Amino acid sequence: MDEKIFYKNLGQNLKHLRKAKGMTQDQFGSLFGLTKSAIVNYETGIRKIPIDLLYQIAMFHGVTIDSLICKKQTIEEVMKSEIGKMQLEQHEEDVLINFLQAFNGLKEGMNHGKSINQKQK
Repeated sequence: MDEKIFYKNLGQNLKHLRKAKGMTQDQFGSLFGLTKSAIVNYETGIRKIPIDLLYQIAMFHGVTIDSLICKKQTIEEVMKSEIGKMQLEQHEEDVLINFLQAFNGLKEGMNHGKSINQKQK
């Protein structure tokens, strides 16, 4: 894979996860001692992200580094893949997947509520 494409895909994944948490580039950058400009450069693939920062971001989002560098793999897709490896009965797998979908829906609702409250302030 071309290096430019690699960093562009990585940046898109970082942006997707940041937005899923309802965070601005300023808010996200402040968590890691970075400027908005640095976040913009990482998300657009202009700047190469250091591996130690990539690790910190993966830990923050609760994902693996390889899920960050894979092309457009959502957290739900990663979790479904991991559940598939657990050798569960089909009904057990269905329960876990339904739980994850409900949890993600609840989390998105909470993030939406936070963004509404922030706009009202």
